[in-house]
Amino acid sequence: MFGQSKFPSTPVSQPNQSEAAKSLFGENYAGGDNLFVTLKELGQMLQMIVYEYEELERNFMKMLVEVNACDDVLRDTKQRVFELVENVNSVEKKKDRIRADIEFLETQEKEMDELTAELEKAVGVSEWTDGSQVKLNSSLVPPTKADNQRQHMMQMQVGLDAQIKQASDDLAEILDQIAGLLALTPGSTGEDQEELNSALDQVRNILDYQITALQSINEIEMDVAKKFAVMEERLESERKLH
Repeated sequence: MFGQSKFPSTPVSQPNQSEAAKSLFGENYAGGDNLFVTLKELGQMLQMIVYEYEELERNFMKMLVEVNACDDVLRDTKQRVFELVENVNSVEKKKDRIRADIEFLETQEKEMDELTAELEKAVGVSEWTDGSQVKLNSSLVPPTKADNQRQHMMQMQVGLDAQIKQASDDLAEILDQIAGLLALTPGSTGEDQEELNSALDQVRNILDYQITALQSINEIEMDVAKKFAVMEERLESERKLH
């Protein structure tokens, strides 16, 4: 490292050295205040110091890279948190707008229902929700083809409601009949047997009626669906013309 020395490789005496030098050179210290070290030993010590310094520098750089990587991760995480907070705030604002829109639509729907009820009364539409005959007052406004179709569809809806109500009542009656049959004991008399047969006949008749009613409801439903499809096509064609 230092090349060929021009001085003889003999111990060099350094008198009056401090305790720090004594602890540094250790066993090379001969005792007293005289420190004996060769140039070769001094070079080895310097090489060791340089090696340790370079090792510390490498470790420091490695730790610095890790710290920079952690810092990048923290910065990225912080940015994502900010974006998430912004998204949450945006969703909250959208939710408030949607809630306001729903309340507005509910108010509009209520007003439309009130206006529709007033218009139906004005044109003389009878109360049909109770199952009565749907009628239009032709003396006030001459009914159009659309009015007649609307009246027919409303009447069909009334018929469907009545049939569904009747089916519900019949099913309740069937359940009562079955409960009565289950209450009969095996040791019943001849009169009880006749009552049982009569009840079974009633149940059979009610079930037959229910099947017929369901078939009729299905046919009416298909008819209504077809008419709705025709009206939708007609409205679509008129919309295209306008």
